[in-house]
Amino acid sequence: MKTTADATWKDVVRAALEHLGGQGHLSDINRIVKNHPKTRTNPTWKDTIRRVVRQYTIFEPVPPNRSGLYRLVEQPRVDAEPENLTTESPVDHGIAQGMLLTLGRLYGYETFAPASDRTARSFQGKPRYGVKLFVVAPGEDERSRFDGLIKLNKFRKFRERMRFRDYGELDTLYNSAVKHEENSKMFGVEAR
Repeated sequence: MKTTADATWKDVVRAALEHLGGQGHLSDINRIVKNHPKTRTNPTWKDTIRRVVRQYTIFEPVPPNRSGLYRLVEQPRVDAEPENLTTESPVDHGIAQGMLLTLGRLYGYETFAPASDRTARSFQGKPRYGVKLFVVAPGEDERSRFDGLIKLNKFRKFRERMRFRDYGELDTLYNSAVKHEENSKMFGVEAR
């Protein structure tokens, strides 16, 4: 469980809705959250809560529209299978993107893929799941190009937010995460 200092606004709102039994009105969420330490440093915390319940897929508005009621939504389990990206086979952007989206879901992140990719591509026979910034590309040529571009003035503001990873690094992380998920299920540990 995250400490209060580590809690994101998403965590804070989730905890408030859990306290309310999984569903509540914005005014009830605000009442529960108003004394949270995060509100002391955010004078617009009520607006932040309104943005959070609209931004994340774990929160869903309860009809009718604009009722102010929201509920927690159970996120579908990610059934991931091992996958391999190799430099010997043709570069497959769809597999790389699918691995990244699946990793995000395994680690509890909100993930995003452009609408055109969600409809045009699939990963392991399934449509895309509905993002810290990573540039993931085949190899060292792309890493060199990334290193040169990130030094340019127009990209400097992204330097701390963007990381380059090659397909080999993605392959290792993805398969380690899938194996960890399998071991966790066998042990009986449920992901949050």
